[in-house]
Amino acid sequence: MTDTSFTDGRLPQQRLGIAIGHRGPTTIASVSGVLDSWNARWLGHTLQRLLGDQPSVLVADLTAVGLIDQVGARMLADTAEHARPSTEFRIVADGPAIIRTIGSGHPRPRYTVYSARDHAVADT
Repeated sequence: MTDTSFTDGRLPQQRLGIAIGHRGPTTIASVSGVLDSWNARWLGHTLQRLLGDQPSVLVADLTAVGLIDQVGARMLADTAEHARPSTEFRIVADGPAIIRTIGSGHPRPRYTVYSARDHAVADT
């Protein structure tokens, strides 16, 4: 697994971490922290880079994300829109606030939301 983190020096509580792993044909990006307008672009670039590797499935595991705003939700929808037809983009999220915010990112998202990583990975 590769660990990467982004911290805005002015707002240390805005820290966002990401760990990249692989399970068979699936790439898993485990995200932690706060996903908002301060760091959504950074995560979006990271996910786009992972899509460039053309995995069969890209899973964004957000179970360790404490807060996501509309900018973060829109970035996830945009990431799904840019995935090749051969790559399925999946999101793992729990908690009604996170799921509700993700659902508002796009009226017809091109991703599936799972409540547990094991389900998202096993469904390949």
